[in-house]
Amino acid sequence: MIVTHELLHDYFEYVGFVRWNSAVFRCVKPVPAEAIPASLRDLGLAQLSRLMRRHIARYELPYQCGMLLCALAFLHLDFGSIDEACRIYSEVSARYASEFWVAEATKDLAAELRRLEQRGQTDSSGWVREEPVAQAPDTAIILFQRSLPTF
Repeated sequence: MIVTHELLHDYFEYVGFVRWNSAVFRCVKPVPAEAIPASLRDLGLAQLSRLMRRHIARYELPYQCGMLLCALAFLHLDFGSIDEACRIYSEVSARYASEFWVAEATKDLAAELRRLEQRGQTDSSGWVREEPVAQAPDTAIILFQRSLPTF
């Protein structure tokens, strides 16, 4: 949802953060069909990561930043960017360990990294790159792409 709304920032106004890593946006003008990509995934990791980081920059509270950074790490995992996912995991673990729910989210991230380690081959960082990562289900993008209003 966040990536979609960041991409369509001309059409939505950010209202606020919702606990458990979501947000509320208000549609301020109709979204033309051509503004909606056929697949967010086709935008590529660099642009999706940039959109996510732009949204994260709006926050100051540790809980919010930590949860959103965990989501960013999972985005990198989904694209097979294991080194960057590990770097983000390390940053979140070091900076936001005192935030209970962020610590819980990092446990999920660590479990996914361990799962990859058990199922695939390690990359240069020592973590595992499971092939083909690009075919992993991308439920967040699919779910929120379907939730866009049509006019």
